[in-house]
Amino acid sequence: MGKRGQSSMEFLMTYGWAVLAIIAAVGALAYYNVFSPAKYFPDECELFSQVECKAWKVSSSQIEIVVRNEFGQVLNPFNITVISDEGCNGAFLGATSGLSDGEEEKMILACTTAITGERYSATLNVSYTGNSGSYHVAYGRIKSQVE
Repeated sequence: MGKRGQSSMEFLMTYGWAVLAIIAAVGALAYYNVFSPAKYFPDECELFSQVECKAWKVSSSQIEIVVRNEFGQVLNPFNITVISDEGCNGAFLGATSGLSDGEEEKMILACTTAITGERYSATLNVSYTGNSGSYHVAYGRIKSQVE
């Protein structure tokens, strides 16, 4: 009867050490952010079909977007406002005289509060007036790694 108890105890101890080693390895990988899903999601910036983001950059102090008008008409005024729970809300500077057809404009939003974290996500509220004189609002989004 003592032999059966010893073999089962040795079995539990052997697998117990193996499980402890696996838990320590997974804990070390998690500590060094190997399992961070933010690294694996692509950056994106979308406005609406006729106005596109050509380039964008998010840093802790500002957001830069290069937009291109492919609407076929002048958009005047043209404004983008950022709405985010992660800080850096406000309106972009640029395109004050409107955005002509085919024109690219670099717009900058200086953040009053620093962006913290590795990734930034926000809704972009785009307002413009076309040749018809009617006022329009469209929504886009930006998701980017903070540099």
